[in-house]
Amino acid sequence: MRGLERERRPRFAHELQAEADSLFNSAAWCNTHKAAHIMGAVSLTILNFPDSEFDKIGILILAKAVEAHIDLFKPSIIYTHFANDLSVDHRRTNEAVVVACRPKPGHPVKELFFFEVASSTEWQVPSTFQPNLFISIDDACAELKERALTEAYGGEMRGSNHPRSVDSIGMLGFWRGASCGHKQAEAFVVGRIIR
Repeated sequence: MRGLERERRPRFAHELQAEADSLFNSAAWCNTHKAAHIMGAVSLTILNFPDSEFDKIGILILAKAVEAHIDLFKPSIIYTHFANDLSVDHRRTNEAVVVACRPKPGHPVKELFFFEVASSTEWQVPSTFQPNLFISIDDACAELKERALTEAYGGEMRGSNHPRSVDSIGMLGFWRGASCGHKQAEAFVVGRIIR
């Protein structure tokens, strides 16, 4: 397991940096809190599921964990991993979110989008990520993203010529921007939009 959370509850903005600096947590747990703090996240919850073993957990258990947070926060939009990703945890997360977001009367989620993960989505064979939603990002947003990658995930980043390098992720932003007529963009596959 990458990290252990003492209390399974949402962490809010004022707690993120303090918990990121906490000594009782694993490096990856701290990385997540640092990135959330840098990106200005309002809330973060880490659940006690084993890293790289989501396939050993029943989909109903995963979906109920997602549903509990949907009930708590009532989001109208959810972004999650693309279904055809190399990581089993990413694939199962996608499946759990889709199950939890089944459209039914009164369900708050009206928009569901799937994102790509560098060095994971494109390595799945066959890679079928074909974005049909592009969100333009400005230089300040791109710099914030680079800061989160280098300061929070520096140990997981790779050198040049690797898709998980800071340069490659930056180039992907420019490529996605060029694909939609903007300088930089993030790309998504639309799962569902209910109007």
